[in-house]
Formats: sequence, structure tokens, C-alpha cells
Amino acid sequence: MRKVKLLAGAVIAGAILLAMSVSAEESESIPEVTEQAVTTTIPEEDTTESVETETTAVIEEETQTTSTEVIVTDVTESTTVETTTEPEVTTTEPIVTGIMIGDSNARRFYYSDEKEFDKTGIVVYYDGIDVTEEAEVKYDNVPSYDNKTFDYIAKYTVTYNGESYAREIAVQIGLKGDTNLDHEIDVFDAVYIARYTVSNPKFPIEENTLRYFLSDMSSPKNQIDVFDAIWIARKSNEFAPEPKPVRPTLHMPKEKDYNTNTIAGLKKYVNDCIVYKAAIYGIPKERVYFKDDVNEWNYSWNVPAIYISDMDYYYNQHGYYPFRYDSKASEAAKSAMFRVESSCKEAIEWYGYTREDFEKYSDFTIKWKHLGHNNYEIYVMWGGPLS
Repeated sequence: MRKVKLLAGAVIAGAILLAMSVSAEESESIPEVTEQAVTTTIPEEDTTESVETETTAVIEEETQTTSTEVIVTDVTESTTVETTTEPEVTTTEPIVTGIMIGDSNARRFYYSDEKEFDKTGIVVYYDGIDVTEEAEVKYDNVPSYDNKTFDYIAKYTVTYNGESYAREIAVQIGLKGDTNLDHEIDVFDAVYIARYTVSNPKFPIEENTLRYFLSDMSSPKNQIDVFDAIWIARKSNEFAPEPKPVRPTLHMPKEKDYNTNTIAGLKKYVNDCIVYKAAIYGIPKERVYFKDDVNEWNYSWNVPAIYISDMDYYYNQHGYYPFRYDSKASEAAKSAMFRVESSCKEAIEWYGYTREDFEKYSDFTIKWKHLGHNNYEIYVMWGGPLS
């Protein structure tokens, strides 16, 4: 018992000394500190061990101490981990069964003189298998153009395996050569193409349209050019009264009848020679136009004839001498007539032109392009004046 008292006294004395030491260092009071219970899990043993310890806390008053007990208990935590298994998903492509008809590639444009619709481009599938060759495709109506509209419905029936299926597609029908889409064929259609060929934005002809289909009349196909305009001009004359050809007696102009020492006399002589050569092939004088203010790049032409009266000026302007040129009126006349003749021969050899064709459809535009100091380029160009 005495040992216990001594031990208690020692503990009290130690606590007093500790309080005095802390109060000397800090003038403020120390809040009470309480240690909470701490739990740990000891998996190796099944027994629970409690450990009792003593702590002391300093309160506001220096001479008072308290003790708290810290108890360690055995707590077993159990954690459950859930495992999810995703179900296996199997995808399969849908199987097309029965009849399937496709006409997205079917022909959409027709001429008014065609007698039946075209089955090309219509495909038939049965249970996913191409049976186009075995199936029967039959149109229920024929192209019928009424000169009022371009839009029509083509109805057709597909028969396969004893069953029939009715379908219809939208089509467009028009007159060959009706470029301006006014339900007529006339010279204005040819003029429209002529404007288009010189890239005039006011006269568009877009591919894969009815306008393009009705305009592409000459060879080569899939190309709109001046020869389509010529074809349409010839076609438009089928609706006009047949003119009676007038073939005047032709006489070659004589240089002595002109004052070729002047530019005016020179041009008159050469121009009359051009008219004479064009008339030989059937092109009337009324369709040979002399227009010095047109843009030659709007036309089709061969290399122009060159008339030079001042070679030094030409060289100073261009830095070189022309490869081929004329300095006399007679030479200039021959060069100009040669260009008329070569153009007409090309039309005959390449496109089968006859004299009647030249009489009805052909014309020339002539331009004297002034190079300065009475030097000229003489352009002999296909077509009438455009601009």
C-alpha cells in the first residue's frame, strides 16, 4: 500500500512540474486534447486484445490534471466486391427478302420523236440476288410530247416469279435542238449555243440537264460547240419555206478597177475578192459581214493574213519580222481568198457540207485589225457578228 502511495505521489509531482514548464513557455491556455478510440484489424488472430493506456491533458488551471483512456478494440471490416459480367452481343446484317427494284440510274431525258422508253438502268433483286436478266420490265406508256411541258411520268411494270410490281419515274421530253427551252426550234437556239461557246455567262448550258441533252446534236457527243449551233440552224430551216437558190454570175474582181494605193481602195478590193470566193461555195453576199470592231477571240478562225506597208514600224512594235506577210494588194487578196477556201473545204471534208448547206447556214465575219502605220491583220472568221 505504501508503494502505491509513493507511486501516486510521484505521478502527481511530475504532472505539477510539467504544468509549470508549459505555463512558463506559453501565456495562453492550452485547449483540452482528447485522443479518440482507434480501431485496427488483426487478421492473423481470432482473439480481441484490449490495451488500456493513460494520457494526461493540461487544462486551463495549472494544478489540475485529467486522464483519459484509449481503448483499442478488434473490429473486423468486410468488403464485398461486386463483379459484373456483360452479356455477349451478336449483331447480324439484315437479310433483304422479297423483291427490290432500283431505277436511280434509269434514263431521264428523251427526244420527242422517240417511240418507247429505255429500260436500261432498271435493276431487279430477289432475296438479295440480282435477277434483272430473268425479270420482265415493261413500260405501260410511250413518250408523248405535247409542246407545252417538259415533265412527264413514265409508268412501268416489273414481273418476276409470277408476281408483278407497278412503278413510275419522272422523265423529261423535248425537241431536238430546243436549246432555249421555248418548245420551238429556230435560229435563236443556234444563237444561244454560239453565245455559250464564247463563255457568255448569260447563256449557261449545264451538264446532266435537259438543255444540254437537247443541245448536244453533232459529233463528237458530250461536247457543246459551234457545230451543234450549225446543226440546229440547219434543223430550224426545215420548218421554213424552201428558198429558191439564186446563183448570180460570178466575176473575179480586177485590181485595175480599184485604187489600191489608198487603204480604202485596198480594203475594198480585198473585201470584194472575199465575197467572190465565198459565193463560189454558195455563201451569199448578204451573209459576209465586215466588222472591224468585233472581238476576234469570240470566233473560230485560221491564222490571219498579214498586210504590211511599213516593215520597220512592225519590227519596232513587235521585235521580230512576220513569218508570212503580204505587201501588195494582189497578194493580200489571194491570202484572204485562200482562208475562205480552206474554211469551206474543212466543212466539206469534216462535216459533209454541200453547196445547199453553205447557201442556207454559213456566213463569215471579216475583221481588219489595224496594227499601226497601215499594217493590218485580216481575220476570216466563221459566223455572223456576235459582239
